[in-house]
Amino acid sequence: MNLPGPIMEALKLPRGARFYRCALQVNPFEYVKREKKPTPFSDEAAYNAAMVRAFLENNIEVIAITDHSRCQTGESLAEAARQARIIVFPGAEIETKEGIHFLLLFEPNSSKEQCAGILGDCGIHDPANPPKAIKYDVHELLEECESPKWPCVCIAAHVASEKGLLRVLDNQARVAAWESPRLLVCSIPGPIDEAPEKL
Repeated sequence: MNLPGPIMEALKLPRGARFYRCALQVNPFEYVKREKKPTPFSDEAAYNAAMVRAFLENNIEVIAITDHSRCQTGESLAEAARQARIIVFPGAEIETKEGIHFLLLFEPNSSKEQCAGILGDCGIHDPANPPKAIKYDVHELLEECESPKWPCVCIAAHVASEKGLLRVLDNQARVAAWESPRLLVCSIPGPIDEAPEKL
C-alpha cells in the first residue's frame, strides 16, 4: 500500500501511553559530603559521571535532584544528566511543621532563582543554614503547591518510613492528609512488595 508521507509518519508514532523510568529523589554530591554519607568519590565531577552512567545503565530517562532545603546544589549534576539526554526536574526535599518530608519538583526549565524563590516562600532564606522545618503544615503546603504562583509538584516522600506522612501523622490527622484532594502523589521507600501492610 502506498500511503501519503504524513500518514506514514503518523503510523510511526507510539500507539498508546509512553512510560518513562524515573528516579525522582536523587541526591547531589554536596548533600553526600555534607551529610557524611559513605562514597568512593572524592570530587563532584567523578560523582556526577558515575551517577549519569548508572542512570543510563538502568534506562532511567527522567530524574529529579532533591537536596534537603536547597535547590542550587544539584546544578552540575543536572547539566551532566542533560548532556546525556536525561530529562531533569530541579527540586528540593523539605520538612513541614509537623516533621513530614515532601519533595518539591519544579518544571525542567525552571531557573535556580525561581526554585530559590519558592523555598524562600517556605521560610528557607539561607541555603547554607536552612531551618529544620518550613513555615507550612501539610495542608498549607499542598494548598500552596496547587496555586498558580508555584510552578511545582508536591510529592509526599517515603510515606511509610521515618518522617513519612503515614508515620508522622495518626488518626484523623492522617486520614485528612491522605484523603486530601490536593495530595496527588506519594512515594514509598523501596519496592512495592516490601511496603508494610500496617503502620
